[in-house]
Amino acid sequence: MSALALVALLVISVRGGQSTQDRTRALMERAQAAEQRENLDEAAEAYREILRLHPHWAAAKFNLGLVYYTQKRNTEAIRFFTEALQDDSSLADACLFRGVAFYRTNQFGEAR
Repeated sequence: MSALALVALLVISVRGGQSTQDRTRALMERAQAAEQRENLDEAAEAYREILRLHPHWAAAKFNLGLVYYTQKRNTEAIRFFTEALQDDSSLADACLFRGVAFYRTNQFGEAR
């Protein structure tokens, strides 16, 4: 590969990364604004889009879990709280809300 082609690839990669960063920021703003307006379906969609860009971002999984928890979609909430904890075991709030969601679904043995 020529040096010029390598430089072009690096420029494209950097621009692509910046674009992803800008897209992520815009999606987070969209999700937070939707939550403020109590439009939880729109917030959930924004968090799902963020997770398509960043599949192992524990905070986005936790936030999506909270949206589902608020909507009383406990099975989905449990899934995303569990995935968030797999990516970042220090998320105590995810553990707490997962336990309550297990309790809500009568899975008392799991609600620990």
